[in-house]
Amino acid sequence: MKTWQLGFVPGVAWLCICASAGAQDPAVLELESRFYAEAPKAWQEYLASIPANFVLVSHAEREGGVISSIPAKTRTTWKRMNDCYLQIEEYQDASGQEYGEAWGQNPDYSFRLSRKKGSTAWTLTRLVREQDEELRHRFERMCLTRLTLWNLQLPQLIRDRQFRLCTIRWQTYGEKQLVHFEFEYLKAPEEYPLRGGLRIQGGWALLDPDDFWLLTAYRVYTIERGHRVWFAQTFQSPSQSARGKLYYSGTIDLPSVEVTMRVRQEFSPDSARSEDFRLSAFGIAEPPELSKPTAWWLNMPWWLYISLSGLTLVLLGLAY
Repeated sequence: MKTWQLGFVPGVAWLCICASAGAQDPAVLELESRFYAEAPKAWQEYLASIPANFVLVSHAEREGGVISSIPAKTRTTWKRMNDCYLQIEEYQDASGQEYGEAWGQNPDYSFRLSRKKGSTAWTLTRLVREQDEELRHRFERMCLTRLTLWNLQLPQLIRDRQFRLCTIRWQTYGEKQLVHFEFEYLKAPEEYPLRGGLRIQGGWALLDPDDFWLLTAYRVYTIERGHRVWFAQTFQSPSQSARGKLYYSGTIDLPSVEVTMRVRQEFSPDSARSEDFRLSAFGIAEPPELSKPTAWWLNMPWWLYISLSGLTLVLLGLAY
């Protein structure tokens, strides 16, 4: 099975400790050491456990204020079968009108579709023989959701020289003992890992050591016009016994505009089929011109094949 590498060496990290009274506390140092020793290995194991064939359906519903860029409801379907990928985004605006877009990739071609408001038919907007690397990268980022502080991936973040771990401690969360840490990330705008994204500069996070050190909750901020703008997200496993599951329920909070997105997901392993990743699954005819090209010699007439073979034998006889 193909797995994605996070690009870090377990147990190796750059660390600067913010000045605090408890910085030299033996219990704090022990927990900090355990975090850097165990978490990177656990994150690799988590990604390796994700099956090569699955269907993940995510339902998100907006509550509170109105942001034109965020639909009232969103249904996202992710499908993967080895190197075949499919992402379908179906939106519903405040008036109840639905629209959507989709991206797909199979061994023969990759495509993009759109569906306008008030229509149930998909329209082909892009069709190429090349594979869609951006679609594959989106799948990678989706699988890293529970390792991402808004747009910062923990495996890379904790190795960055500008990452400052201010505090780390145990915290009771329901019936669990989780690890709570606060951090600062004073990265220059031109060096921020995600170009064009909101520049997260600090916050806190809760990790579950018994669940691959995955995120349970976080609250981070950026600074705009001298004020902190906060973003928060929570993750809840579907059952107490669930461990290392790709799917979750939870919330995404935008406190500055009083908007909350409630998320619920459904996960079905080994349920994707090869026909799901083709245009015919959307009622669009398959493109014969983009089918895999046949080797030219396989289409050669039999008499020409025999003639060329005979000529080759003659030339070899003359040569020797």
